[in-house]
Amino acid sequence: MPQGWPAASYENWRDTCDTLHAHSQVLGKVAVRLAPPEPQLQHAALRLTARREGDHYVIRGQKIWTSLAHKAQIGVLVARTNTNVPKHAGLSQFLIDMNSPGISVRPIIDMSGNENEYNEVFFDDAKVPADRLLGKEGDGWALTMAQLQTERVALSKAGAIWGSGPSARDLVSELIASGGIDDPLIRDDAAKLYIEGEIVRLLAYRSLSDRMNAKPAGPEAAVRKMVAAPHGQRIVDLAKRVQGMSGLITGNGAFEPTNGGRHMFDDWDYAFWFNPAVTLGVGTQEVLKNVIAERVLGLPRESDPTAKTPWAELQKSKLKTAV
Repeated sequence: MPQGWPAASYENWRDTCDTLHAHSQVLGKVAVRLAPPEPQLQHAALRLTARREGDHYVIRGQKIWTSLAHKAQIGVLVARTNTNVPKHAGLSQFLIDMNSPGISVRPIIDMSGNENEYNEVFFDDAKVPADRLLGKEGDGWALTMAQLQTERVALSKAGAIWGSGPSARDLVSELIASGGIDDPLIRDDAAKLYIEGEIVRLLAYRSLSDRMNAKPAGPEAAVRKMVAAPHGQRIVDLAKRVQGMSGLITGNGAFEPTNGGRHMFDDWDYAFWFNPAVTLGVGTQEVLKNVIAERVLGLPRESDPTAKTPWAELQKSKLKTAV
């Protein structure tokens, strides 16, 4: 059982997934941890609500930056089920059918010009069966934090974009083949990236060893994400710099797609345009540094005077301040 998961929630999660698998030919992609509508908000401050009515919950609110929501069949939703308790305590998780009435998905078009990956999701009194609640009401925060650590591990492999796409090894190979490695400044930057890439690769093996020995992903996952994300940005940045002016033209790059071009991130151009996102998603660098400081190094936690205040009272206070 993953660390941090309430026992009942974990058993409920397994049972629910088994049921979904048994009653569907294709489980489909899963859109996990739909984010709050304001990017600066964390899950503890989200306003999307789930109200119990008989044998189902009524969902109202909005989510944003949901990867592949336009293709997903099943979603994992975090919603507020209790407004009369402190912000962390009132959250719950649900498995939802993304094709349910009352759920609409709008694409977020980015500057790459490619098909969208991210979306806004709107819930207009969408109904979710009560048996799709994961664990008990109020377990949402613990479940989300455990899932977040696992996600950080999964997205921190050697590839430049979320662990996929070009790696430092690919970059060095292309520089050797193209002759770019002959420039001493390029060669110096490439050597630094290669060393970083080996560190990321070995950290991945350490995590794999932990999983094989039944050790759950913990706060050290933040270290991997904090190292891997800017490392990936530096890989694609150097690749573009080597191309010079020709690198400004899509499809004119000297480097061949990695991994046979099976994934959109394997394309060097797309990886370059997408790379600003990797230090934002799944925790910004600033958030990760706080996690490492507090949960790995044991430094004092940042003070939060609202930690024990009921969420509903916080909203009333914000309204008074706005007026």
